[in-house]
Amino acid sequence: MVTVAIIDSGIRMDLLSHNVECIKVNLFDDKCDDEIVQGLHGTICAEVLLQRFHDVKIIDIPIFECADTLSCEYLKLEQALQWCSKNFVEIINMSFTTQRTF
Repeated sequence: MVTVAIIDSGIRMDLLSHNVECIKVNLFDDKCDDEIVQGLHGTICAEVLLQRFHDVKIIDIPIFECADTLSCEYLKLEQALQWCSKNFVEIINMSFTTQRTF
């Protein structure tokens, strides 16, 4: 089994077509009023992964303040990546852009 972290808007497990082990890591206390919208992009990323690979454990790390803007502070991304490193995540999925050059 491969461990894949999805750093994104969050994952709505009720919308996935496959039953999969998924651990949600809440590094931040951000709240979004629209729970229907929240997590759709991350859910789509997880579904694409599950259509191809079935023997995976997903780590859901939401970093965006609200899905309508899909924005976050750079430090949140950095903290999410550090968490993945410390917890031996094998693959990290990041499907977003940045305004900052690294």
